[in-house]
Amino acid sequence: MSIMDDSSNIHEYITLIENGRGDEVIKKLETQNNNWVGRSSRGLRLLFSSCKNNCLQLVKYIIEKFPHRLNYQDIYGKSCIYVAIQNQQWNIIEYLINKSVNYRLADKKGNTVLHYLCEIGINKRNKEVYEKFINQMLKDKDVINAQNELGETALHIGCLNSNSFVVNRLLDNNANVTLKTIKGLTPWDYAIMSDEICVERKRLDPSTNIRITTTKGSKKSKSSKGYRKSSKMTGISSQLCIEALDEYQRSISFISKKRRNSVSSCSSITSSLKRLDDIDVKTEEVIQRSSSAERKSSDKKESIFSFIIDFIEKKIESDSDSENDEKEKKGKKIDKKKKISNPILFESNEERITRYGIIADELMKQIVYSKKLEKKEYHSGEKFRVLSLDGGGVKCIYQCVLLKRIIKEIPDFFDKIDLVTGLSASSLVSVSILLGLDMEFVIKVMEAVSLETFKNESHLAGIAGHQFTNKFLKVMGERLLGNLTINDLPRNCCIQSFLIDTGKDDTKRTSKAMLYNNFMKETYDKDLKNICLQSAAAPGYFDPLNNHVDGSLLVNNPFYLTYPLIIGENGLNIAKENIVALSIGSGYPTVPYYDIEQMGNAGLIQWLIKLSDFNIFARKEMGVAESRMMFKNNYFRLDPHLPIEVDIADAKNIEAIKVMGKEQNLDKVIEWIKNTW
Repeated sequence: MSIMDDSSNIHEYITLIENGRGDEVIKKLETQNNNWVGRSSRGLRLLFSSCKNNCLQLVKYIIEKFPHRLNYQDIYGKSCIYVAIQNQQWNIIEYLINKSVNYRLADKKGNTVLHYLCEIGINKRNKEVYEKFINQMLKDKDVINAQNELGETALHIGCLNSNSFVVNRLLDNNANVTLKTIKGLTPWDYAIMSDEICVERKRLDPSTNIRITTTKGSKKSKSSKGYRKSSKMTGISSQLCIEALDEYQRSISFISKKRRNSVSSCSSITSSLKRLDDIDVKTEEVIQRSSSAERKSSDKKESIFSFIIDFIEKKIESDSDSENDEKEKKGKKIDKKKKISNPILFESNEERITRYGIIADELMKQIVYSKKLEKKEYHSGEKFRVLSLDGGGVKCIYQCVLLKRIIKEIPDFFDKIDLVTGLSASSLVSVSILLGLDMEFVIKVMEAVSLETFKNESHLAGIAGHQFTNKFLKVMGERLLGNLTINDLPRNCCIQSFLIDTGKDDTKRTSKAMLYNNFMKETYDKDLKNICLQSAAAPGYFDPLNNHVDGSLLVNNPFYLTYPLIIGENGLNIAKENIVALSIGSGYPTVPYYDIEQMGNAGLIQWLIKLSDFNIFARKEMGVAESRMMFKNNYFRLDPHLPIEVDIADAKNIEAIKVMGKEQNLDKVIEWIKNTW
């Protein structure tokens, strides 16, 4: 049975797991080729289902056989320990702890394992494992104070969920009580919004000692412990005081209605406090719950008084001259920037590279060659056959599935190729074809590349800094291509990228299109893995590599970029009428137009948002139109309409992409190949 057939039983396996029959799954796996468990998304799903349903023996079987799965993260950044914690499977958790699970990992939203544990209370059933795990994590200060993308620490989450054990243990280990969320909320603010305050205020609130007093007959507020004095408090009307009291009552009611008890709702809390943010109210002065009625009354008076002062000062400031207002706004913007914290705590770079190496090595053990291509000499007057592959991120898997079906129907299709051209992610597919790699193996490689690549590096989603990392692609490239140069390929090849800066040492410093090939006499770096990586360095998604960015910035249609080199006197000098080209796109858009009713009256901002897509789509269509005009029936464009919209940088789409590739009607292209190729 093939690997694909084995993994296709995933639904049967999960049903058995859910019914407590994990031992049967182990028996089935042992009688089949089970390498897919260690390298595919379905294998990860099998592990997660085992953790969720407390199938300890199956978890042990998978981890022992595929150790890299222990800390393997899915596209949401979650590993098996996250699944076990969320489902409170303490047997699984204990096993994973003993296997030295990496608790420094963070999910896509920046939540560490400690964030999740803080949601769960300690009880008799989980006490031993819970304490053991907490104690291990508290040895690492980075984990203790790690903030998710909302700026919440484990202390915030513990306070919100009234988790007294964790909160006190965190404080005993010097957790930072002053760290604020991006909305400026401290752990004490979260404690106030919980159902029950689980710790003394003096341990959490740095402003505990502040006391506000007034001197009889004075028109100014005073402070015995550093509270700001304000000359703006003179001549206050009773109407302002009434407005302040009304606003205080509304704010307290608003907070009460919006209390939440889980980390997933922390964003809702910050939204519910927007009204308070608008009047710059500090939430640490809201009423503290206390068993002492006298203390509660005292704190309430202090809280009301603080609120009134802040409210009135804000009102007075809003009436000041516009110049001061502008300065204050600028100051607040600066403060807001300072509040944004280090967003996500990931595994260390060394740990990640080690894991990447394990995955790449496992893949290389499965390497299969369908038929290695030999060098082919071209004679004048013969057909010159070109295969062109557009870039498309995860959609290059779609191209691989189509090609696999084509060679099944026409086995000698690759044998007749004279030149392969590709860019972006498809550059690696193009090279793999020329190296004679089996298309099923290429699909596995591109699936692994997509799963490991398209995980957020930055919570700012590419606005500030790259969004993803291409480190796994580098590791896989080293394993697959080694020290090969483009000249080592047996057939002609052309891979495009854009050199954005020739460098400060260049007297004619400029930028230029780079059409890397093995058939023209050019002097440049011909390292094959670098050429592929440079072509796939999409701006915003990845950092530039060696000053190069993605080839699709030129035109996401490699044949259009390559044919001038084929027919040119300085290139291959092939007669135009002898060129036969199959150009495979990454799927025509579900909606292949831009609604004129929406865009017709659009302003600059709306156009700027769409401009990048416009440029890519327009240039690609221009390339297709010109190629059809020049080569007529000798040019075939395979770019089917996709039934659903597919994001090029979303690994969740992989299974859907495979299905679309398997179901696509290929009758016309098969007929064209038989008649023309």
